[in-house]
Amino acid sequence: MPPILENAADLLARYTVLFCDIWGVVHNGRTAYREGCAALAEFRARGGTVILVSNAPRTPTGVTRVLAETEVPESSWDAIVASGGIALAHAHELGYRTVHHIGPDRDLDI
Repeated sequence: MPPILENAADLLARYTVLFCDIWGVVHNGRTAYREGCAALAEFRARGGTVILVSNAPRTPTGVTRVLAETEVPESSWDAIVASGGIALAHAHELGYRTVHHIGPDRDLDI
């Protein structure tokens, strides 16, 4: 049986980069998880890099707005990777000129 960790500091001390999901880990859609954000900020303060990842169909700029709305401190991350941003980069790389959006208006930044 693996040990149950009280916190992740000792485990994370072995790593220099942390990829962290956003929804349900950093915030719940309405408010930030203070303890999680503090742990990410502490990891960064110790020299680590935090990459937030999201499967949201938004650009990193759109994700940044959501993080601000849910009061996730900017000290919690170094960069954001979102599926919407990856999709747009791919479409641009292939020279697509028209993209059709299917989904809620909150994701129109894509």
